[in-house]
Amino acid sequence: MKITAGMGSVEDYEMLVQAGADEIFCGYVPFDWNQKFGNLMPLNRREVMYYHVQVNVCEDMKLLANMMKDMHVPVAITLNALYYTEEQLKWIGDTILRLMELGFRDYIIADIGLVLYLRERRIPCYIHMSGEIGEWNEPAIRMIREICGQDAGSPQCKRIIFHRKNSIEDMESMIGAFEEKDMEYEAFLMNEMCHFTGGFCNSLHCDEMGYLCRVSYWLGTVRNGDAVPEKIMALQEQAWDQEPDLKAYDESGYLCGETGCGLCALYQLKQAGITHLKLVGRGNYVDHMEKDIRNLRTALDILEMAENEEKFQCTIKRTMFPNGCSGKCYYR
Repeated sequence: MKITAGMGSVEDYEMLVQAGADEIFCGYVPFDWNQKFGNLMPLNRREVMYYHVQVNVCEDMKLLANMMKDMHVPVAITLNALYYTEEQLKWIGDTILRLMELGFRDYIIADIGLVLYLRERRIPCYIHMSGEIGEWNEPAIRMIREICGQDAGSPQCKRIIFHRKNSIEDMESMIGAFEEKDMEYEAFLMNEMCHFTGGFCNSLHCDEMGYLCRVSYWLGTVRNGDAVPEKIMALQEQAWDQEPDLKAYDESGYLCGETGCGLCALYQLKQAGITHLKLVGRGNYVDHMEKDIRNLRTALDILEMAENEEKFQCTIKRTMFPNGCSGKCYYR
């Protein structure tokens, strides 16, 4: 299995590659998109300009393309919005053609309409179907394969990215439904475990307002229109009890998988047929991302030596979490 890591700045590319990433993914939102369409019509649902979440300048993309050619680690460009207008589709198509001239062939896409538009224009890029499309079952994968097609001179579906809420059993069932082994399959593994399903989420990640997924809220029972206080307090206390022990953090304040972790599930993911592991990290501290990649590489080395799942999980917990883990498991 290969590691695909998120990048928020061109300056981070070399560090992430040297840490052990097999692929990089990043957003690209140039100023003319914001000037023309604004933040309320996002290009990749990360419309952030005041800190490093994506690339915003064409010259940086040229620099990234040169580094990519030198270090031979590909970069996929994210286009994660759920839909685009006709005017936006033309802008995106023209931009993809310019990026392809620089050497960027892979694009993470969530909008089926954009895929059809690229087919109509016969733009021969490689498509990673984003988890934001919300693949739930085998008919969904079949539909994606049919829409993308494999025609020479047209966009080709190279990979299916499963969304966060898919169980390992679901993914294994969808992968096993096809005799053809011509597709790559990617699963979320570390960071940003969200309680929303991306395909049904219409919130924005931008500078002007707080992210909806980080707004404080209470969980509790509602009775006759009123929340029951004692139930709310009990549930909140349970949430506090699940916070990781401070001893689990290192001196720099880092904890592997602090906001979402699937390391213990690597054995099952490999058995299910997953080929790529998504390490979310756009906007994350770059030194934390470096440690995440190195830890994941160590976990994959342990996986190669493991005789069975039980021994693998014991070694992972003993080696990587001697003082405890975050408890925020992607796959229980």
